Amino acid sequence: MSKRWGLLKTLYFYFARFCAKYLRINGSLCLIFSTPLLNEEDDDCDTSNPSKVLTNEELKAYSLGNPALDMDPEMLSSALARGDYCVGTIIDGQLVSYAWRSFSDVPHTDKIWVRVGPNSSYNYKSYTLPAFRGQHIGERRKYCGNKPLQRRGINNKQSFIASTNYSSLAGTRRGNSKHLGYAGYLHLFGKIFLFHSPGVKKERFEFFLHEGD
Repeated sequence: MSKRWGLLKTLYFYFARFCAKYLRINGSLCLIFSTPLLNEEDDDCDTSNPSKVLTNEELKAYSLGNPALDMDPEMLSSALARGDYCVGTIIDGQLVSYAWRSFSDVPHTDKIWVRVGPNSSYNYKSYTLPAFRGQHIGERRKYCGNKPLQRRGINNKQSFIASTNYSSLAGTRRGNSKHLGYAGYLHLFGKIFLFHSPGVKKERFEFFLHEGD
């Protein structure tokens, strides 16, 4: 790891793991990003885009009996019930990479949910099968499915990435995303502490505690 990411990042990664495993200090420090929406006409690649907005039927078919996709039936049902939709990348008839988009509040954990600004959508649960990672195959998802968002007055998508997820951070920084600041949460002494940097508060991205029904 140190050869790829450098000594300081490697030390920080293992320090975070040590705190969680041995000190029982659980939490996450996240970088928050805002990315302007693009459309199909902005894609100047000569080859056809392997990414598309997946229908409900396609999602159910691809995920059924396929735990490698990390898309269990309960998660899928809840996301579709909220009106969220999924943009996936199809290679040789196989769903190999995807990301979800939402207009509403979305659960991150059982108790912590995510809310974004009024002119933003929330981009979450970006996932690529291990065999396809490092190939940047999902980067053209950004051109798909944005017109419905724009018709709702949404002009950007907000997302967060854990500060130890160096691969995803590198991929995000290759694009035209803007780093808004930091947000996170900490489980300590039986309580949950939330924090947001000024830039994140200004853009109205937030983690919040959700009270169950």
